[in-house]
Amino acid sequence: MIPSAVRNKEGGILTLPYERTRAIIQTEAFLIELSKDKSLPDEKRQEARRLLRHYPSRKDVLLAGEIEERLTAGTIFTPMLSSKEEYVETTPIPPSQIEHTAAQEHARDDVQMLSDDDSQQEITIAIWRAAIELFGGDRTAADKWLHSEALALDWKRPIDVMQEDAQQVMDLITRLERGVYT
Repeated sequence: MIPSAVRNKEGGILTLPYERTRAIIQTEAFLIELSKDKSLPDEKRQEARRLLRHYPSRKDVLLAGEIEERLTAGTIFTPMLSSKEEYVETTPIPPSQIEHTAAQEHARDDVQMLSDDDSQQEITIAIWRAAIELFGGDRTAADKWLHSEALALDWKRPIDVMQEDAQQVMDLITRLERGVYT
């Protein structure tokens, strides 16, 4: 059974985790279709491929939903995503959009995309910005945190961990922003 719409205090409909999950998954399928559509200008197809390069896969989104559901179980918090496949499948997606593994890999590995060095630099900048935002714009505090050992990173410094696993540092920043004790 799919949950019915939830309304906020003003009477507006809130987006439920399964709706958000479905939208993200369907957006990936839509971008894949755009990247393959020869009737579109090259710039549009390239932009779709560029967006897909770092877009979460269906599996990633459902896993994130499962993790959030576990972390928020028994708390006052609600997950942003859902791990429930049956909720995601409520709106049929054409098979041409679901069976996309080869097209997705092609789009994500497009040779015209950023080099690994450029991509790593963008990731590093994104982590620095997120850390600065975490500390309310205080660059000194963010720098100190990035260069200090963190329990959640097995007593490694975020600045060192982000070179090998940037996602782990971003996940930690997200948990800290949400008040999850780590």
